[in-house]
Amino acid sequence: MEQKFITTVQDTGSMIWSYVPSLVGALAILVVGWFVAGWLARIVRVGFEKSGLAGRVSKAVSGVDAEDAKMPNGNLLAMLARVAILILASAMGLGEM
Repeated sequence: MEQKFITTVQDTGSMIWSYVPSLVGALAILVVGWFVAGWLARIVRVGFEKSGLAGRVSKAVSGVDAEDAKMPNGNLLAMLARVAILILASAMGLGEM
């Protein structure tokens, strides 16, 4: 009986330790995805505002100037880019597990 318990504990421990590398890989993918998403969102926001498209798109879509809009279009596009990258990184991280 005691030997069976020890064997069960050892098997459980080895199963958990075999799962750790996959978990570490998935967490690494999520962390890298988080940083890439922030970096890409910043690039999208700054690029959109510097290109002058912010005023034209805001005027065409809502009829107000970019300065009067409640949420500037650059921030909206940046948020969409960030969410898209985070969804992709989450899917890749879950696939790693």
